[in-house]
Amino acid sequence: MATRNHIFDAVPGHSDALRVIRWTGLLTTDVGDWVSVPEHADYSVQLVIDSGTTLVAFSIEGSSAIGVPAAKNIGILNDSRGYGNAMTYVFADGGKWKQGLEAPVQIRPNFSGTGDSSCSVVIVFRKKAT
Repeated sequence: MATRNHIFDAVPGHSDALRVIRWTGLLTTDVGDWVSVPEHADYSVQLVIDSGTTLVAFSIEGSSAIGVPAAKNIGILNDSRGYGNAMTYVFADGGKWKQGLEAPVQIRPNFSGTGDSSCSVVIVFRKKAT
């Protein structure tokens, strides 16, 4: 298992209202490093299939911990359909967007299956209007 570092993409003309975070080159059993963007509680996630033909399980995890969370403080987040609708993906979900429900302190992608795919994960964080 490798931990992949995120890439921050600035969105011209949006100052700090939008944050785009990407993890690229994710392979089976890889995880992304933790990202904390608490002031941007509204987020959507897209899985991008870069190559390959199979992917068993991939999820978006969150934690309320400050610093590196212990395993007991990590959970799979839910999508906007409500609790019980985990933010998990399979190969057929490539390209689809899911909107997150919870607003964790930290967030990351996690592969937990077998397959031959290389993928990227894009999370677009939007600052909620006050």
